[in-house]
Amino acid sequence: MGDVARLDHHDDQHAITNSAAGLTLVVGDSGIGKSTLLSSLDSWPGDPLVSKPIVLKAVQGSLQTAVADAISDCITQFLDGDDGSGKTWTIVKSLAERAGTVTGREIGRLVAGRALEFAEAKLGKEAVELGRKILGDTLKGGVLGFDDQLAAIRVPDRAADLAQIMAEVSEATGRALVLLLDNAERLAPPDHGLLAELVTSVRGTAHVVVCVTPHQIEGDEVIRLASARGALAVTMQPLTRPVIEAWLRNEDVPPSQWDSIVRVSSGYPFFIADAIRATNAGTSLDTISAPDGFEALMRASWSRIAPNLQLIVAKLAPFADPPNDDFLTAYLNLNAVEWGLVRSSLEEAGIFVRLSDGASWFHDRRRIYVWEKALSDSLRSGIAEACLAAVSSWIDKSKSIEFWVPATAAVLGRSIETPSHGELSNIRLLSDGSIALLWGLIEVMEHHSTFPGYAEIGQVVRHAESRSRMQIPGLVVLEDLIERGLIEVREENDTSFARINLTSAVSFAAVLGEILLRFHATPRPQFASTAFDRMLRPLMGPFEGAIVSLGRTSYASHKEEAALLTDPQRFTRIQDAPTLGGTVLIDDQPVSFTARFESEEHRELTAAGLKKIAVGSPRLQLVRTVPFPRKRLRYGRYRSAIEALGIEVDDIEVSSAADIARQLELHCAHAEVFAEASSLEEVEALGLQPSRYLLEGSSAPGSWTSIKVRSTRRVPTPLVGQDLLRPRDPLLEPRLRAEGLLKRDEQVLQTVYHYRSRNEIKHPLAELLDAIDQRGKKYNSGFRSVLIPPAADLLQAEIANEQERTWELAAAMVNAGLVDERPRRRTLLINYHLDTDSQFYSDFGNWIATVLEVDDDNPTVIVQQTQGGLTSAAWPDMIVPPEFGPYAGAKASRWQSGDAGHIIAGLLGYGTEDAHMTDLNSGIGPLLRQTYDVLGE
Repeated sequence: MGDVARLDHHDDQHAITNSAAGLTLVVGDSGIGKSTLLSSLDSWPGDPLVSKPIVLKAVQGSLQTAVADAISDCITQFLDGDDGSGKTWTIVKSLAERAGTVTGREIGRLVAGRALEFAEAKLGKEAVELGRKILGDTLKGGVLGFDDQLAAIRVPDRAADLAQIMAEVSEATGRALVLLLDNAERLAPPDHGLLAELVTSVRGTAHVVVCVTPHQIEGDEVIRLASARGALAVTMQPLTRPVIEAWLRNEDVPPSQWDSIVRVSSGYPFFIADAIRATNAGTSLDTISAPDGFEALMRASWSRIAPNLQLIVAKLAPFADPPNDDFLTAYLNLNAVEWGLVRSSLEEAGIFVRLSDGASWFHDRRRIYVWEKALSDSLRSGIAEACLAAVSSWIDKSKSIEFWVPATAAVLGRSIETPSHGELSNIRLLSDGSIALLWGLIEVMEHHSTFPGYAEIGQVVRHAESRSRMQIPGLVVLEDLIERGLIEVREENDTSFARINLTSAVSFAAVLGEILLRFHATPRPQFASTAFDRMLRPLMGPFEGAIVSLGRTSYASHKEEAALLTDPQRFTRIQDAPTLGGTVLIDDQPVSFTARFESEEHRELTAAGLKKIAVGSPRLQLVRTVPFPRKRLRYGRYRSAIEALGIEVDDIEVSSAADIARQLELHCAHAEVFAEASSLEEVEALGLQPSRYLLEGSSAPGSWTSIKVRSTRRVPTPLVGQDLLRPRDPLLEPRLRAEGLLKRDEQVLQTVYHYRSRNEIKHPLAELLDAIDQRGKKYNSGFRSVLIPPAADLLQAEIANEQERTWELAAAMVNAGLVDERPRRRTLLINYHLDTDSQFYSDFGNWIATVLEVDDDNPTVIVQQTQGGLTSAAWPDMIVPPEFGPYAGAKASRWQSGDAGHIIAGLLGYGTEDAHMTDLNSGIGPLLRQTYDVLGE
């Protein structure tokens, strides 16, 4: 048993070790931890000699043998620390003299003999033989014929003799004695009286602790006799849920299995320890074993109760969890008083036990025994029919599925024989894979989503595999569930959806119950929203609305959800709405949310509170939080890097499917290189996550189909058979998985059908850059635009930093072998001025910029502001004018001039629509700062 579990029995330990009684009974059910508690009693006041636990046997005389063995163990412990022979012979001589005077001298010789056995091992055989001659006839037969001597003891007051020997050993050693005895329910009837006599005989510096299991004739008789003599009885209870969870946490058991372990163990440490073993070994909780005699105890209890109680127990046996009393009294046709008396009688008989939460109900293993072994098939079927009707009626009346219903519905569904319950019969016949997929569907689907009640099929399969820890044959399972009419599927905008299709609440409950019974995990319908309401909402400050989903949400998805949360009744934009995106792990499952707040203060308080959640709940772990609105991304640098490399991105001629596959692979390789030189936000917002393609190219290059897949695998592009591609096929992903074309963690992102009149395709870099531009514009939309102040020093530093980022991208392309050689770097000479003579009018002012690039392989940036334009034109000779000092007269390799906001925005990595140059020192400067981001601030 874990140390945490032992702490829960601290009160029991304290009661035993501080008892004034000579004999204490430890009473508890089989598997509840009596033996473990006995072994833990190694710390007593006064430092006594504590024997190892001695197991009692069903042989007459076993008790006195066990007491003698326990006393001998105490002597051995005491002598084990003696470096010489003095203590050894002192003890042996004292016991030998005592053996000559007590009525039961055989008992004395027995203990002295045990001491001599230890002395022989410690001092040597010759020394012991010498000692035996000194002690004379006292020890005749003391070592040999040990068992025969025990059988010969028939004195009338053995308890007093044993108690006197305990006192002699205690006096000789100078320490108290504690004898630990286990399994008193096994004692033969003649030994019951001796145990009862020990209660009144053992006193002073001796103490005996005896474990006994109740609810069987022998154990109950031992308890009755000892209690009648005044023995202290310490009754052990199941571990409480907090203690069980602390134990499981210490053993790194996944939180998703805690509920099931609590249920199948009923709080009994033996079963919890075995459940931990099974979980760590990756095996089912169905493999956990029961302690010896556990089922036999149930058989005995069952046979001892009256037939009318047996009928009630049979009616209750389908309920794995205890229903509420209102249901039970109606179902059993009893009033509250009658039900209370029945429950007490079943507790007395050992049919019911106290569970971890204090409820009185079956231990789950004993309930299974009654339902599956004690009842005939016909009786079980008849009870199941009547019980199912009662449960169905209760669900319809209460309009809810209470916690005890699912497992009960599944148990009943497995037991009914009539054809009138076809849907339940279908459910019980489903494979584990089908039940696991329904589990995934039930947890992923949300009623408040784009397609209420539906869930994306690929996500369902992946979630089902994650929860069930099994690899699911998705296509086979989906087709089976569709054929049985248990689910419906549809395809919408390249996305496949499924929803559950059950006709009754009791059928839905039965599915939940099958999940619980087969996988020993608690299913949570609408996992994301339910978990958010129960575990996250209490930790968050006031918020106006939230979108919740199962899985990890990207920056781009958070941004889209933030737009959806904008109140249409108010003139607001995303940039004005304080929003927080985040992902947490709840029972190891990722749950993401995007929440809108009334103020930035509320958002920041929530973010700070979420960072502390792991301290408050071990079942909750924060992955990340993402505050919105964000600053606009500088996605223009990717195109700038390709331009700096001088790569031509014209269309490419292809002649076969192999040519197309090569270009698709290059597309993925370029995206991977870009991702390595990008931030996580840039990767997720611009779609640079790792991917690969599948290709159907039987009619290439005229027509072909590409299937983009989210994947970290780098493999040659496989060709897909034309027969696998069906228009608007909701089962495309599982179909590809069944053919081995998709791995477990891969996801279909997009399917594109290409038809071309020419044998040319778009350059993979052009395709990638266009996609980046499109996603960048979409992501930045709604965020504050950037104002560029006309400050030369600031611009020089910012442009120089951005040039370094751009060249990092270019260098990554070279290092990856996608470009043959590193290009030469260039000096940038930038001049800007305010054009007051132009007839063009702008809210930001008519700022003009000129940029010249000098091909000198020197990464220098020089920015200057002048009152007017450059004194001499660079065009057409491309000669650097004198305003640029030491560079005057150099030949420029490139020159451009125009709107400063457009040109300088590009040099800063922004899209042309993202930034504007303006003087913030003007009268409207403070107003502009309230609605725009400012470069450098």
